[in-house]
Amino acid sequence: MLNKIVQEVDKYGYLGNREIAAAHFCDNLRKAQRMTAQLVEAGRLVERRIGNSSRFCLPGQAALFDNVTGHRDASNAILIDALVTGLATGVITDRQIQLNQAAHTLNNKIPDGLLLDEYESPDGHRVDYSWVEVENSERSGRDVHVLGDWLISTFAATRSWHVLPEYRRGYLAHVIVAISAPAADKIEPRLLGYIQKEYTSPAHAEYIRAVLPQRLKFIRV
Repeated sequence: MLNKIVQEVDKYGYLGNREIAAAHFCDNLRKAQRMTAQLVEAGRLVERRIGNSSRFCLPGQAALFDNVTGHRDASNAILIDALVTGLATGVITDRQIQLNQAAHTLNNKIPDGLLLDEYESPDGHRVDYSWVEVENSERSGRDVHVLGDWLISTFAATRSWHVLPEYRRGYLAHVIVAISAPAADKIEPRLLGYIQKEYTSPAHAEYIRAVLPQRLKFIRV
């Protein structure tokens, strides 16, 4: 189990005890705290107190603590919850994406995390993606417009996007907008309002009414 925790921390960049407890110990925070204390004592993890809780990373990667934000915390929590609840069969973390941005770019945009749903179909092995977009501050009007245009163009044009060679049958199934701070609360009405105002052709209007609510999800974390 100790090795698994070290591997998990490496995959996500850094984690707190709550995330480790959720991933490995059925939310048993005390057990996670005992395990991370052992790993810190053995020199296999580095601990830093940030705010009211500790974060852990691998030795030699303490520079990651300089960029601790609610952004990556929210992304990590969403990905771990999706794995624990069975919503995803695999994930690609924000840390992994930042290390290889070119491989995870879609229409000049990179995600804050990806949920993978792998399965066998009559056409062979497939994987559907859910794109995680974390919002932790108020967006400017221009940013909202850019995101709205990206959503419509991406959903309308992309049917076989893949981020790894082994997933050439990949399909972008959903975009999940995760609201992680009160300042971002208005992103949902602003984004939907822009899309409805800008895309008014009969085809777009029908898509926005019938399909977009199935593919664009808003959650609060």
